[in-house]
Amino acid sequence: MNMAYSSHNRKDPHGELDVSRTVGFFAYQFPLVLKSSMDGDLVTTLHNVQDALSTGVDNGFLQAAIKHLYRFSDDQIELQQRFNVQSQFSFTYVDSMVFHDSSDSPTLLIDQPSMLDGLLTMKSQNIFPHLFDFTVWNTSQGLKFTTHYNSKQFQTETVAGLLVCWKGCLLELTRI
Repeated sequence: MNMAYSSHNRKDPHGELDVSRTVGFFAYQFPLVLKSSMDGDLVTTLHNVQDALSTGVDNGFLQAAIKHLYRFSDDQIELQQRFNVQSQFSFTYVDSMVFHDSSDSPTLLIDQPSMLDGLLTMKSQNIFPHLFDFTVWNTSQGLKFTTHYNSKQFQTETVAGLLVCWKGCLLELTRI
């Protein structure tokens, strides 16, 4: 599946460049493969998903820079077409899918409301029609999930509850 997504973080592809202020321009489109843990461990699976998304950010930056800044020659038409693949699903990933020791830690969306306003503006302009992120807290009572999907927020303490939330999100996607 081709996913077009923008990451709102401070990924630094070469150790000398802060691209956080250019995120509106560099909307990454990058194919991702999300894998579950071989032994079914949820924490490992979540780490795998996070790693895949982060890898897409790093590689997607280079792909977006080439797509928007590189001038293709007439004999590079085939190469240029590889950078114009249309996505099947677009969403904004705010890179706040992290593990906290306490549920008192705010998510990026709550911590930076001006950023959320910007994301919602992009959503309303249909630049990134789907806003998605989730956070997992490791509390003394077990894992606690918070999922943001567009303007909705879901909180649950079980994987089953999380899946129910995501099912609702997917059902909403089918109506778009």
